[in-house]
Amino acid sequence: MGTACSPVESFLKAPIFSDSTATPWVNGAPHRTERHYFNLVQKVFTVDSIVYTYNEISQRNGTIRVSSGDGRSRENYWGSVISMTNISLNGVDVTRLVETVHAVAAQPELGAFTFQAETDWKTGGQSSTTIQRFDVGGAPDTTRHTPFVVNSDEPPALLGQNVAPNAVELLLAALTSCLTVGVVYNAAAKGITISRLSLKIEGTGNLQGFLGLSETVRPGFEAIHVHITFDSDGSPEALQALMAHVEKTSPVLDSLRHPVPVTIDLS
Repeated sequence: MGTACSPVESFLKAPIFSDSTATPWVNGAPHRTERHYFNLVQKVFTVDSIVYTYNEISQRNGTIRVSSGDGRSRENYWGSVISMTNISLNGVDVTRLVETVHAVAAQPELGAFTFQAETDWKTGGQSSTTIQRFDVGGAPDTTRHTPFVVNSDEPPALLGQNVAPNAVELLLAALTSCLTVGVVYNAAAKGITISRLSLKIEGTGNLQGFLGLSETVRPGFEAIHVHITFDSDGSPEALQALMAHVEKTSPVLDSLRHPVPVTIDLS
């Protein structure tokens, strides 16, 4: 910003809208003009060293408007944005994350997605899956110029050559990968710095179902356990709330915990 960080900036860590001059309007009349610092992620802003929680924030034609309530009064602030700072936390562009959330909230159809994969058998228990195209918001994404390739095989105990993980191991990896993204993205959105994150997962089951030896033993996992360890600057209460939100919003975890219609056709 070109100036030394104020206590307000230090408290907010990385304001998205910063160093903006605004004129508060109280009860429909101009009240005073002063400097404000806004942070969409923390959902707080300051006026005369008083921290408020915002209810609404919008920007049109270079003008920012914040409607807030501090439990005693409601004020509207209008002002020209002098500078905007894209903030990054945990390697996540939080500014873009917030913009994406706002865009989907305003136009829910933008949140529609379709992911695709194509698997070809190679030999024995080996197969190769290519992943490239996906649709988001009803339109194809063209950013992947080269497809990803995921190979799979079986261990010798299941007649494979051990050249790649098997399908259920890839399923476990999909879950931990999804949870990792959820933790990191949501921590960034909440202003929590993650310095280390590790997930260990195991799934237990019985081969009787897979081998067709039992009608009562399921072919898939009977139980899955994930152990997460990480270092962060979040309080225990904040981390518990973070994990509750991650469990609620993880696409892969949701797909495993709740039945998803699956159809199979032949050609």
